[in-house]
Amino acid sequence: MLLVIMKSIEFLYSFLLCVMFFYLNYKKIGLKNKSALLPSTVFALMWGITSLGGFLFRNGLAYDEDVYITYYLTATNLDEISVYQFHILIVIFTAFLLARFNNQSLKFADFDSINNSININKTTKDFRWILVLFFIIGILRLIIVVNLVGFNYAAIRNLYITGRDSFSMFDIWLVRIGSYLMRATVFYIALLGIEAAMHGIDIKKTIKNFALFAPFQMSFGGRLFILSFFVPFFLSYFIVSFLSKTKMSAAERSKLTTIGTAGFGLVVILAILIQGINVDIATLISYTSEIFYTAASYHYMNEFWAYLPTSVDLGYGQNILGMGSSIVNDIHNAWITTGNNAIMMTPSMIPDVFMDFGKTGSLIFFFFLFYLIESIAMKLMRYPDIINILIYMLLCYFCFSTPGSSMGDCIKALFISYILVIILKKYFVTKI
Repeated sequence: MLLVIMKSIEFLYSFLLCVMFFYLNYKKIGLKNKSALLPSTVFALMWGITSLGGFLFRNGLAYDEDVYITYYLTATNLDEISVYQFHILIVIFTAFLLARFNNQSLKFADFDSINNSININKTTKDFRWILVLFFIIGILRLIIVVNLVGFNYAAIRNLYITGRDSFSMFDIWLVRIGSYLMRATVFYIALLGIEAAMHGIDIKKTIKNFALFAPFQMSFGGRLFILSFFVPFFLSYFIVSFLSKTKMSAAERSKLTTIGTAGFGLVVILAILIQGINVDIATLISYTSEIFYTAASYHYMNEFWAYLPTSVDLGYGQNILGMGSSIVNDIHNAWITTGNNAIMMTPSMIPDVFMDFGKTGSLIFFFFLFYLIESIAMKLMRYPDIINILIYMLLCYFCFSTPGSSMGDCIKALFISYILVIILKKYFVTKI
């Protein structure tokens, strides 16, 4: 009876579906001679958290009352969106299962073969200049921003949102160079994760590397630098460590817990500072629901559906490629005119695919895309090659990003990163 009165109950069904698939991967059911950490594992985890957040927010069971009243109480399109998302997840998990069935004979390389074929210590030493250069650019930009608004995180964030037209030419070039360099730096962080998996986590070294990585994105006043560092670090760490037949030591588990807790705590604290309020017990408790940050995409989608005309001309790839169809441009212009909060909210992989191919077409698109991702990932891990591990990490990161980024942004990030891997392989592969 309770489920009947709950709103958008399909969000709960989506959550349960993700939990079930995550459990299948965790127990390695149908994954003989393979790792439990696949792109599908990351996808199930992220969409499980997102779906649970959507269900809790929609029914006023999470976050504070103001957020519920402002964004979710009157979100009239979420019932339709929750059903559509549930259908999407069914199709995608079917694609994952088919990829597993068609590649059941493949065997992943084991930990020892990777450890014997890669001189990871030399590799991280040879490429450390990337992280140092990224730190120098980040510090320069942070000095410029602090000089303008002071060391106030809310003011730094507001400057990025409202004052970008006032950036100096020097600052603009710092942003451009830093943005491109960050892609290479993320790969370096992934190499550090591989090193930690092979030789154990060094907490002091990890903190030092994080401190070198953080300044550039801190200068924009957001929290993205936390995810940008820890996601590739942990993905590459677990990709390699899950191939080991040796059980993880208690000391290593303790280090992982310490780093994970510190990272989550930093996300919560920065969320409070961005709002310009004090950090205390009450605000820490209130903002711990930041784990459901991707659920903000449902506000974006609800408003998007509200602006849809009765007849929609499909973009057939325009929106995914970033060109934008006329309807999407009209919606975004309307948001700007009315000051709609949706323009600042977290996007999702769903809207631009829907606008390009419609509901039925989008299901076909999602099926083939994620079938390819899972199949390619399985084939990559047959050989203990650092390039293959990096590409595997990229595919996992793609799945990680889908609840909180548009499909266009996910594909663009994957494409640019893959080009960097090709450059790495062509010009530096002899060094690793």
